[in-house]
Amino acid sequence: SQLSTGVQVRRARFGESSFRNSMPSEAPAPPGFASGYEVASAFTRLALDSRTPTGDESLGSGVRLELDGALAAELATAGARFATWGGDLVGFLDLTGSGHLVVARVSAHLLEPLAGGPVPFFELLGVDRHAAMRGFLGGRLRGESAFVAETQYRYPIWSFVDAELFVGAG
Repeated sequence: SQLSTGVQVRRARFGESSFRNSMPSEAPAPPGFASGYEVASAFTRLALDSRTPTGDESLGSGVRLELDGALAAELATAGARFATWGGDLVGFLDLTGSGHLVVARVSAHLLEPLAGGPVPFFELLGVDRHAAMRGFLGGRLRGESAFVAETQYRYPIWSFVDAELFVGAG
């Protein structure tokens, strides 16, 4: 189990691209794309895990709860201010005690605009960033909420080599 907190600044600038050149002139660019943006945020993350610490997260049965939240502000004069929060609940069942895991996971994250202009597009939640939906390229699905339910079966094959079968919906 652990508690972490911190402050970070993210800066994004975008140059010429085939996307920008292929956009119809009447289509507006996503918020934060035309001139870039800079966002400062303060975050907190709490993780509670009932499994016995072994140094190998692929062993043991138990439950893990992760909660996170952040307050962020775009550093422009009339920039957006927004909050994000959410969490993951993960259940692990080690069938043999040697890493044959059945895992069930539910993840939900929300973004709430608080004031100012629109939230920069690349700061919106995505199933790739908070709720790992493997099978989608990063940045493909973005919005003000993300929800994922997933089951997995992990099977150790050899030292440092595992197989994994997973099904998810989000």
